[in-house]
Amino acid sequence: MCDDNLSTFVRIERGSDGLARRHTQGPLFREAFMHVQRREGISSIALAGFLRSNGTETSKTYTEVLDNVKVYKCCLLNSLQCAGVEYVAPLANFEDVAFNRELLLRGRRLLKVQRYAYRAHMAASGGCASRRGDSAGGELVHPSYRHEELSAADLATVARLEEWVRRDEAKPMPRRLQRRIDLQAASRTQPSHATKGERRP
Repeated sequence: MCDDNLSTFVRIERGSDGLARRHTQGPLFREAFMHVQRREGISSIALAGFLRSNGTETSKTYTEVLDNVKVYKCCLLNSLQCAGVEYVAPLANFEDVAFNRELLLRGRRLLKVQRYAYRAHMAASGGCASRRGDSAGGELVHPSYRHEELSAADLATVARLEEWVRRDEAKPMPRRLQRRIDLQAASRTQPSHATKGERRP
């Protein structure tokens, strides 16, 4: 399962100097998926996915983590392990997290591979735009769905998701991400200096 805005994969390898570096050459999309499929015990994993390449992928300590709900955009689904759990169609946001959390609540396992990371374009439109997209206004359930259209099971999933969103938004941002944001903000506010020969006001 892949979103249509993925562009490429990178492989993260740690060299003899201990530093992690990105590698971009070769058929990495295929390589990443084969890496997952060859993993010992993969048949017991309900859903497996990858990091998103956002500048922090080389700082990860582990090559994989289990049961992290933030796995999306590019995943392998084990239909047997996912049996009984479905995506909630009316969700306009965090529908992937909702699906992953429901898997965990049923005792299923998730795998996030951190040796590979995907790159994706940011898109303002596309996909199921007629039922989703910007018109959702950040709401979890798209306004085009009426409350009575949701089943009791879907409403329970939405309630659990709302609780997760509140907790997640209250968490402090990881230091490495906050540092990047601070540096970017500082570079934008730093006063420009006149070069040699330029007239100063």
